[in-house]
Amino acid sequence: MNKITKWIQPMITGFGFGSFFLLAVVLGQENSYLITRFDFLTVLFASALFGLYSKVFKSEKISYLLAFGIHFILTFITATIMIALIMDIDSWLIFLHFLLIFVIIYAVVWLVLLLFDRREIKQVNRKLKSRH
Repeated sequence: MNKITKWIQPMITGFGFGSFFLLAVVLGQENSYLITRFDFLTVLFASALFGLYSKVFKSEKISYLLAFGIHFILTFITATIMIALIMDIDSWLIFLHFLLIFVIIYAVVWLVLLLFDRREIKQVNRKLKSRH
């Protein structure tokens, strides 16, 4: 059961971030956009992949910087395919718009994760201090 949880938990986290990504992209459009069942399932699948990609950071065989690069590239490729499947990217301007939104959201997600990690580290340190 523990091995299954190790694979499912990042996918569930990815669902949350992927949903946020979809909503941000849709909100960034000038025209209204109806999210179809296909769009939703595409985002759900891509989001699960985003979460699984985060497992690259658990590897002790590669540096954090390399893991970050791998994660960024995999996430960017998956997001690009996802957006191409659910939206018309018919000009460079639209692609640049997507790229800008992607980079901003990627940075915000990392900031949120960094804040969560810091909070968790502080809690662990507090518990360790209280034991001494």
